[in-house]
Amino acid sequence: MHRARPRQQRRRAGDHRVFALRRISSQSGSLMAAGHLSAEQVEQLPIVLDEAVARLAPYALLLVDAFAIPEEILDRYPIARFPDKSKQSTPGALLTELSGHG
Repeated sequence: MHRARPRQQRRRAGDHRVFALRRISSQSGSLMAAGHLSAEQVEQLPIVLDEAVARLAPYALLLVDAFAIPEEILDRYPIARFPDKSKQSTPGALLTELSGHG
């Protein structure tokens, strides 16, 4: 049986945590109404979710690569492309390029 290394286990737990927190956030009103969450817990959800996402940030490229999305599909979506670095010298150049007006 294959066992994940501790670092992989932590990253996987982080993936699961983000997924679970997003699901809980989307249902927080119902969960609070049913008495499963307090108002304070609901207020803390965005902070806790941001912290969980921040812990995954060092693994972002690894996580994206794990999906193995073919380049021809990524090329269809501007948000998935890396912008031309030479146009970033002016303020707003990245936004302009990503919007397709550059």
